[in-house]
Amino acid sequence: YRSLLVNQLSSIYCISNHGLNHIIENWNAGKNKQNLKLSKLGVLNNSFFKKKNNAENIKLISCASLTPVKRIHIILHSLSMLPRNINIIWHHIGEGPLESELKLQAKNMIKNKNISFNFFGRIPNAKLYEMYSSLDYDLFVNTSKSEGLPVSIMEAQSFSVPVISSSVEGTPEIVNYENGYLLKSDDLVKELVKVIINYSNLSLKQINNKRKASYFSWEKGYNAKNNYKQFVEEIDLL
Repeated sequence: YRSLLVNQLSSIYCISNHGLNHIIENWNAGKNKQNLKLSKLGVLNNSFFKKKNNAENIKLISCASLTPVKRIHIILHSLSMLPRNINIIWHHIGEGPLESELKLQAKNMIKNKNISFNFFGRIPNAKLYEMYSSLDYDLFVNTSKSEGLPVSIMEAQSFSVPVISSSVEGTPEIVNYENGYLLKSDDLVKELVKVIINYSNLSLKQINNKRKASYFSWEKGYNAKNNYKQFVEEIDLL
């Protein structure tokens, strides 16, 4: 019924260009193509750009359900392959059916590395923001097989955290090589290893350039204060 819907509704708002183009290419939008509109999501945050002042450890954060499509095992395998001179702190937010299995894998695979990790499970959004504010994360990691345009990435960017992400669906609209890293190869494990090593060799100036680009990606494109105001004003005119 999607072709029927797209040609009967007065407006359809898409959260990404990828989604909008998918409708045009697959839903027989026809003459009502002009009723398809882009309306980005966003997150609210009162933070300012935050510089990094040291590079002693690399603090990683990932935020996703522990399900097959999120491919958290790729993060585990990548950490197990890092050289011993790179010190890593990894925090994962989220729960799911693979939780016990992934925790066991983490203990077995990275126990002899200079890596500490913690699975925090599901936490309130306010607690997540508190962690971002106090723990000064270096990188947000997303290895998902499928995404729309992740709000979790917007949240990380709003705290000046560069993002490493698999290049799927709408993700390249928010992540690039200026504000983070896109994983494009078939072997994501090896590519993620290379990216973390690359980051570990950056100067503080280069790190802060990425942090600044990440923050302003959110500020210019995914600040809910702007996006939702614009959306409300537009639908009020329909």
